[in-house]
Amino acid sequence: EWDRIGVRFSNDNGATWTPHQPINVTGFPGSSDRAFDPTITVTSTGDYRLYFSYCPETVMLDSTCDTYSALSTDGINYTMESGQRMDILNKEVIDPAVCFFNGLWYYSNPVGAPTEGARSATSVDALNFTILDTIGESGPGTNWTGNLIDNGTTMRFYGGSDNANNNTIWWNETTDGLNWTGYNWTNVQGSAAKD
Repeated sequence: EWDRIGVRFSNDNGATWTPHQPINVTGFPGSSDRAFDPTITVTSTGDYRLYFSYCPETVMLDSTCDTYSALSTDGINYTMESGQRMDILNKEVIDPAVCFFNGLWYYSNPVGAPTEGARSATSVDALNFTILDTIGESGPGTNWTGNLIDNGTTMRFYGGSDNANNNTIWWNETTDGLNWTGYNWTNVQGSAAKD
């Protein structure tokens, strides 16, 4: 089916993988059942929390599209959680990235066009986020659609670039979620986007 979220599992550190299978999400609050742009986290109890973009009444992007979340015990079957994780009035809120770092949940998503930087927010419960700042605005051909990871002493964001930067993947990191060290370009071409 078009634009479905799928999952594969590995029990040997990524050497081999199970066959692809679609996930199941129940409890959508609208008529649409299209969850897209996923990012996955693990809760303190070992459950999976999936953050994703969702437009309640349409499969196309519009200002009602926001970031939602759903919980799963097996990584395949998810149940929607109540409310939006991020909602901006009259603006789509898509392409979330979420990471637990230094005792807080960090959230980001592109402010508009990916090269305009990303909205940054934090949460203590992984459900209710408070916007902190805009990060990465006016980056040199950078696309803030990507992923956040806990790198031990730092949190990194991996994103992609435009043709002027040879479509290479870059990373930027922070120790406090507010101050970022700058762009570090890899020699790997491709997209850091999740889907």
